[in-house]
Amino acid sequence: MRVAMSPRRLLFTIGPALALLGVGLGLGEWSQRQAEAKDGLSIPWDEPALKYEFAPGGNQNSHGFNERELPLEKPAGTLRIAALGDSVTHGAFVPNTQSWPRQLENALNAQGMTVQALNFGVYGYDTESVAAQLRARVLAWKPDLVVYGFYVNDPMPTELVTTDGRPVWVGTGPRDFRVFGPALDSSLHGVSALFRRFEGAAAARAIEARDDRQPLDWERFGAWLDTLKATAAGAGVPLVVVLIPPHVLAQPDLAACNAAARMGPHFCEENVEVLARAAAMTDARGLSTVDGLAAYRAGGNVDLFGLPDDPHHPSAEGHRRLAAALAPVVSPMLAGQR
Repeated sequence: MRVAMSPRRLLFTIGPALALLGVGLGLGEWSQRQAEAKDGLSIPWDEPALKYEFAPGGNQNSHGFNERELPLEKPAGTLRIAALGDSVTHGAFVPNTQSWPRQLENALNAQGMTVQALNFGVYGYDTESVAAQLRARVLAWKPDLVVYGFYVNDPMPTELVTTDGRPVWVGTGPRDFRVFGPALDSSLHGVSALFRRFEGAAAARAIEARDDRQPLDWERFGAWLDTLKATAAGAGVPLVVVLIPPHVLAQPDLAACNAAARMGPHFCEENVEVLARAAAMTDARGLSTVDGLAAYRAGGNVDLFGLPDDPHHPSAEGHRRLAAALAPVVSPMLAGQR
């Protein structure tokens, strides 16, 4: 005859195992939260479209962006420019004093203006995150002008970031993978760093299994560009878009450009087409647009490599050329904001 185990005895039997499981999960959660923070990223789950941002400290200032320590309150008589974009705007591989936002600030102040150009650029940002950042974070700084540094991969949605060598899913679009199921995955995504580790691994496998390279989503880009424009307009702030190409396009000979880029036989031609399409879309929306390709091609030296074999991130000279092209466009716009 089988005798049922009493609840008390059952608790004593499985309690230690449950306690150990709980401790293990707790340690795993703590460890993964540390891993997420190790690369200086913060994932604001209350702002899905923002996806992620820099955590304060480390290489960033106490507000979490690549700038000097500045108070949120704007000094009297000062005009502020908010520079938005990805790692090119952020100034990857050059000192923050040499990024185009700071060089633009210096150029305008040399004209007798009093300007702060604040660099809100974040590695990997697409247009969705730029639009969300303006609304959720940047308007609090009371900018008088917003400059969006468009880069050629911005129409491609950012789905993964890497923290401590592990992928983390930050996509906001359809998921072609699952861990447990849509409802449970969505709930755990926002509360558990340990779950995000497994979710990121599943997402990375799904992305790797795709048959072709992720295409640029121009419809999505247009929708978020509209959101960016509407957010700036709603705050009464002018918006300028600078179209930034891979810096190797400073070489006008496309065959030589492809050889320098080492990114395939049609890399440069494809990106010229991307810039043309982006320009058509900004023009159709009546946005002030600065041609970064012309800026890069100005001057004799076409070697704008910030790092060897990196065709994307320009040297300080490349940033200077972007700032020089922007200055005459934004100067009268800022004068109108006084």
